[in-house]
Amino acid sequence: MSSTALQRKIFTRWVRQKVSNRNLKVNDVVEDLGDGTLLVALMEELSEKKCQKKLTVPPKMRVQNIDNCNNALEFCWSCGVEPELKPSAENLVDKTEKQILGLIWAIMRKYLKFGDDVDEKLNAQEALLMWVQNQTQGYKGVEVKDFTKSFHNGLALCALIHKFRPKLIDFESLDPANKEDNLKTAFAAAEKYFGLEQYLSPGDISHLDDKSMLIYVSEYYYGIANQRRIDLAARRVSKLIKFTKDNDVTKEEYAKRATQLRENLDRVTKVLNDRTIDNTMAGAKKKIDEFYEYKKNDKGAIIAEFLALEALFNTLAMRLAEHKRPEFKPAAGLSVKELRDAINSLEKTEQERAVALNAELNRQYRLANLNEHHTSLCGKLNEWQSAKVAYLNNRENIDSVGAAEFQLNALVAYEKENEAVQKSNWADIQKIGGELVDQKFEGTGAVQDRQAKLKSAFDSLPGLASAKKQALEADKAREIKKEQLRLKFAGLAADFNLWVKNAVNNVEASQFGFT
Repeated sequence: MSSTALQRKIFTRWVRQKVSNRNLKVNDVVEDLGDGTLLVALMEELSEKKCQKKLTVPPKMRVQNIDNCNNALEFCWSCGVEPELKPSAENLVDKTEKQILGLIWAIMRKYLKFGDDVDEKLNAQEALLMWVQNQTQGYKGVEVKDFTKSFHNGLALCALIHKFRPKLIDFESLDPANKEDNLKTAFAAAEKYFGLEQYLSPGDISHLDDKSMLIYVSEYYYGIANQRRIDLAARRVSKLIKFTKDNDVTKEEYAKRATQLRENLDRVTKVLNDRTIDNTMAGAKKKIDEFYEYKKNDKGAIIAEFLALEALFNTLAMRLAEHKRPEFKPAAGLSVKELRDAINSLEKTEQERAVALNAELNRQYRLANLNEHHTSLCGKLNEWQSAKVAYLNNRENIDSVGAAEFQLNALVAYEKENEAVQKSNWADIQKIGGELVDQKFEGTGAVQDRQAKLKSAFDSLPGLASAKKQALEADKAREIKKEQLRLKFAGLAADFNLWVKNAVNNVEASQFGFT
């Protein structure tokens, strides 16, 4: 196929692609421009403007075709298309190949754009050539200088595809001498990569002029660019999916950990709010040990977990905000604020609990001291009672009224002492014991037993004192009687002695004759 025929084929394909969304058949660009409608459609698509002149559709006479083509050409010139040789309307109607292809080339040069920020001084051909040179730089055997021979061995086209899809072509295995194979490889890879149909044969490449080659290479540029946009969009979608999945995982992790933290907070709060006591020193010490164990272990773990959750939530919130995604709202009771409030409440409960536990421990110490004092007082009083019981049970050897009166006086003194002891020592013991019982001291049973023994002893003392008093009074009465007998005997003895004395004196007097 001649270069002109190839150019005509390539230009036709280019025009067909540009008006593909219009209901127009484009079989041959030279043959199909004759009524002006295709040219207007092409320019409207490329310029994104509307032709102000109304065409006759369908034209039935040559003059109508010429009028349509004049309107179409005026629209081209108004859009800034400047061919080297301006065709006439008659050229379009008469299908003059050179002028028509020149017009299409001028339109191509006007609207072909390569890159977003290409130097405005570069025309389309220079810009595309520079792009190809940049993309193929460093590829062995590729040196792009123009749009003719530089592409004949196929390496430049293979390098373009390898640059963006290395897996489609094993570039290192290509041989510059195998031009046809290289071109077949490039054609197949281009079709697979960005859907470029294989409308040319490897043999056509060497017959393309620079204009046709430019248009053909532009297919690679636009195909690669479009595929990169698709890939970028796919990556964005993939990143969005990954972003969403990562966020969902983070949300699930937050919800799970926040639920566990909330359960732990509720558990320790319930424990700290438990005010039950067992009224024992060991119980109070155990409770306070458990409290400080909580302070040492549980509280630290709770605070650390809350801080970790807060950081997790803040990171997630920042990521969602940066990507303009809806904010994450945890379930009721699991938000950072609610968890912080729960911890603050726990802090207050903890402080109150510390005061209560220490107060209970101090109370137990005080009760223990009271019990020790009670035990000591009871011991002393018990000793006193034992001594008094021994005293009351003792039967003194009374051998005189004075001795009896002395012991009776001693018994009166005991009774006064007993009364004083019961009003002071025994009253103190009962007061302390009453407080220990009221405070439900753990040793209440022992306290009550001690007091019961003391009371029993006190209850027995009056009887013993009464018995002792009776015995002493009997001893006194006996001694009084004995004293009376002694006095009577002494009088009788004195009278007898006097009688005896008188009798003796009388006997002696008679013997000596004094009678």
